[in-house]
Amino acid sequence: MTVNVVILAAGMGSRLGRSLPKPLTELSDGRTIMQQQHDNIRAAFGTDVTITTVVGYKLEHIIEAFPDEEPAARPQGDRQVGCPVVERRRRL
Repeated sequence: MTVNVVILAAGMGSRLGRSLPKPLTELSDGRTIMQQQHDNIRAAFGTDVTITTVVGYKLEHIIEAFPDEEPAARPQGDRQVGCPVVERRRRL
């Protein structure tokens, strides 16, 4: 049975003072926050998992870092964090 997981990765990370989105923040072990999420998901559910990532701020950087994922973009102009309405796209 395939498990479906949604990662909310639309944060700006402005409090971190970085130019990249928060999910691409590097941790002390060299992985990014988002890579750690992927590793944890795979450890918990194995390889039979579909990960959809809700992207927003500088979405092209996240898509470039995780090209094999199914991205979903927040509606244009929506600034609300965790917005439940997303437009799913194969290609952004």
